[in-house]
Amino acid sequence: MAQQDKEDKLVINVRTVPNGYTLDIEKGEKKQGFMYFNPKKLLDGFIYHVGFEELGEVSEEFRAEVMKAAIAWQDNGKLVKLNLKYEAKIKELKTRIATLEKQLGKKKAKDDADDEPKKHRGKGKPKEKVEKLIASNTVL
Repeated sequence: MAQQDKEDKLVINVRTVPNGYTLDIEKGEKKQGFMYFNPKKLLDGFIYHVGFEELGEVSEEFRAEVMKAAIAWQDNGKLVKLNLKYEAKIKELKTRIATLEKQLGKKKAKDDADDEPKKHRGKGKPKEKVEKLIASNTVL
């Protein structure tokens, strides 16, 4: 297992030379060296070759396009995560709205039922109760 880790491990050397910088990368049996003339190009090369583990030679234009895409993806990745977060929130709100609409429908049905004339629930009829009260001289 330790031998396999050594083979997968990148060996990276960056050196300053009289006319710029060198980046030497080794992965297993594969070795590759790159030359850059300013720190920005060195950084681009480092990110491309080390970050993406692309050890092959590419044109400066291609590497620049890959770097632009990587930077754009970082912004796009943030937007995708934010979009997913908002979609989850919208789904939750739709569920809550549906629940509230059901409750409102039930309440409206109950209120409509309450608006119907109520039947007398006591013993005897209301007219008989009033007559009883009058006969007993009770004040309402």
